[in-house]
Amino acid sequence: MRHNRSLTFIAAVLSVCLLAGTVFTASPVSSAASKKAVTIKLNKKTITIKKGESFKLKAKTAPGGCKVTWKSSKKKIASVSKKGKVTAKSAGKAKITAAASYKVRGKKYSAKAVCKVTVKPAGNDNTGTPAPSETAAATNDPQKGNDNVENTVPVTDINVNGPINLKVGETGKIQPDILPKEAGLSDCNISNTKDYVASVGADGTVTAKYPGITVVTLAAKSNADIKCSFRIQVTDDFAPPEGFDKENPDIAHGTLEGINYPSDYRDGGTAHALAWFPPGYDTNKKYNLLFCLHGGMDNEYYWTGDKGGTNDGCSGDNVLDNLYAEGLMEDTIVVFTSGVINYDAGKDYPNLKNDPPVGSDWINHYLLEYEILNNLLPYMRQEYPVMDGAEHTAICGLSMGCGQSYEIGFKNPDVFDYIGSFSAGPFQGANQQFVLSEEDAEVMNNTVKLFFFMTGENDHMRDDSMRNFIKTCDGYGLNHVFYEVPKYGHEDACWDRCLYAFMKYAFK
Repeated sequence: MRHNRSLTFIAAVLSVCLLAGTVFTASPVSSAASKKAVTIKLNKKTITIKKGESFKLKAKTAPGGCKVTWKSSKKKIASVSKKGKVTAKSAGKAKITAAASYKVRGKKYSAKAVCKVTVKPAGNDNTGTPAPSETAAATNDPQKGNDNVENTVPVTDINVNGPINLKVGETGKIQPDILPKEAGLSDCNISNTKDYVASVGADGTVTAKYPGITVVTLAAKSNADIKCSFRIQVTDDFAPPEGFDKENPDIAHGTLEGINYPSDYRDGGTAHALAWFPPGYDTNKKYNLLFCLHGGMDNEYYWTGDKGGTNDGCSGDNVLDNLYAEGLMEDTIVVFTSGVINYDAGKDYPNLKNDPPVGSDWINHYLLEYEILNNLLPYMRQEYPVMDGAEHTAICGLSMGCGQSYEIGFKNPDVFDYIGSFSAGPFQGANQQFVLSEEDAEVMNNTVKLFFFMTGENDHMRDDSMRNFIKTCDGYGLNHVFYEVPKYGHEDACWDRCLYAFMKYAFK
């Protein structure tokens, strides 16, 4: 069968990937192991303010002295000054991005951090959650300590029996052991790294909102050194409904069109891809953009090329049609491009950040990153009504494309806010170059909203390389979702289910 060859090919690729870390090389932006790496932290990752109010965001960079610039994704909702002062304009949600950069010997190094802003109408919104002022923000920061300690019981110990696991939409309750017995949650400050994953109320109520991981810290108001942190893992029932991958004559269908775009990396200077446009596609609207990558020995037609057999093509177009009809998917243009670009060692390719590996099977898959960044992405933004910004751009892939989505997504976290990797990641244990420390994970956590790793329950490609990779990332605190598709292995039916699960949460 077609993917018997693919499996052999991927196994060869994976073997090469494990050799001294030479295949996947992190850019200076994403590797905290580099002395030139830049990191940036904000004093708040989420804020809620009312129309007319303002809040001062503060950025801490490493190294110090980096130039910091500020940008709002929706200026009509929340604007931001050159010094990080956020002003609420109208009700809604926006993202404030702080970018830190500096130059060394003519090379520019940079990193970004994002704060999610919710603007509520002016007046009493009856939410029970006051808008944060700068004073309130300082009060609720457990690192400040000793703020508003009047009328509180001095806490001597805090312990939480965690972690907490919930599904999207579920609620739970923090029930910490706090000493002395007369003390309670009201005597603690509560901080939360990813409020969009799960919110935590003052009474300890946890509401699961989005797949991922958030870390909650309880710190005594009387002494910030007395604290306890625990993890909240949010998952979902990712099982699709019956017929999710079948053509449904009763719903509107998207259209598949071939597109030709210029390429600096392919013979002849042009490349071909398929693009899926949702039902009712309108050039006067704006759309998100997803790059969807195929597996080894295949091409841009594989994701939508199901011929009715086993491992002869996925049903990606049917999956997207059904998601869209159910209202589970955002307005998105999906591009299926060829991941194979023959590498010529004698050719001078433009804009390559690193020398490609020599003498490996990965050599003809290495250039896709640069074609997407330098040719295909600019082409789509110029020729089609797609929105700018990482929050509107995603990448995912199956098998070999899983490895490419790792490489492209992890090396460019400022470009892709959503990364989906389906089956058999190309790393084993710690033999990868993207998440080597807690600092690396933190850089990713500050920029990428969703890392979605999926594989078949019966898929044990390369001695469970993806599962081992996840363990490594988990140990460093990477915010991610890992899901094993029940009953399936390295096969089309698994990847269709992966695409369905990923697109339910991409761009949300």
